[in-house]
Amino acid sequence: MSVSLSGWKSRDFLESASPDDLEQCLSEGADPNVRIEDGETPLHVVGTREGVELLLDAGADPNARDETGQTPLHAAARDSECTPEEVELLLDAGADPNARDEEGQTPWDLIEDDSSLKNTDVYWKLNDARF
Repeated sequence: MSVSLSGWKSRDFLESASPDDLEQCLSEGADPNVRIEDGETPLHVVGTREGVELLLDAGADPNARDETGQTPLHAAARDSECTPEEVELLLDAGADPNARDEEGQTPWDLIEDDSSLKNTDVYWKLNDARF
């Protein structure tokens, strides 16, 4: 399957791209830190653990901020389909669990509100990081 680099800046493409699609774009020179909608980066919106891993391996910034000051870890915390493994990858890559967005919320605050990650190992790791 041939993937066009023109889709790289598309939220829809990044949310649904297979790891093979992402790998092809990255191998053809796609910037893992390019800004897309609302100042987000591909790491804010990619939809799979494999995608997160590929982007981090390609040099994606785990602490990049969007227009509201949220990092990829904030985005993961508010994504009910995010897996604990995705959050662990971000944390292991140096994502700041204490980063606050423009409203003063940390990723843990978002998980506390409502998330599939609530009461998981990641939830408690982020909770512990607050102190």
